[in-house]
Amino acid sequence: MPKHSGIFLIEDKALEKPASAKPFLETLEWCHGLKFERWQASNGEELLNFVRKWAGEEEWTHSILYFWGHGSPNALWLGSEGSDHRVSLQKISEEIAGVCDCEESVLVHFGACSTLRLTDDDFLRKSGVAAVSGYRVDVDWTDSLAFEMLYMSRIQSVMSSMEGDEEGDIYLTPDVMRKVWKCLDGEPTRGLLDHLHFDLRIASGNDD
Repeated sequence: MPKHSGIFLIEDKALEKPASAKPFLETLEWCHGLKFERWQASNGEELLNFVRKWAGEEEWTHSILYFWGHGSPNALWLGSEGSDHRVSLQKISEEIAGVCDCEESVLVHFGACSTLRLTDDDFLRKSGVAAVSGYRVDVDWTDSLAFEMLYMSRIQSVMSSMEGDEEGDIYLTPDVMRKVWKCLDGEPTRGLLDHLHFDLRIASGNDD
């Protein structure tokens, strides 16, 4: 497994039962040898603190920053329904931008309803990441779970099939994410892309 393809997942602590991401991550670990860290946030400030923790990693291993929980257009929210613990995508992009040395090798995925119901690419542009993905509508949890297992597996498979640089490193760049999209845009995932209104936005940069 490429050493830069791990997942740093931040989930809503209120989802610990019954919808925790732990079994999902353990399955990916078993299938692909994936390295992951899973953190639980109770409110917006805790979530942003975990983003800062991820961005400040000394040894870069987690190029997928993954949010697991509830969402609404352009925002995440934590806790019980109706709580005011909301975090805007703008705030998350501000925390990412300029903090991590590997922004152009990062995928940010929002495993949350309607988060990418956006009319512009402000998050992609301001954060400087390679790609951002999520859903434009409210989604059924089991449907999205099935898709995200396939999605993360495709990323690992694409990166594992590539040759590394002089040091053997493989990074999750815009070109890699374009290869992932080609894998997704076919069976069995094509129908799920449409059903879930999945959105993958990729930076325009090319690998050197």
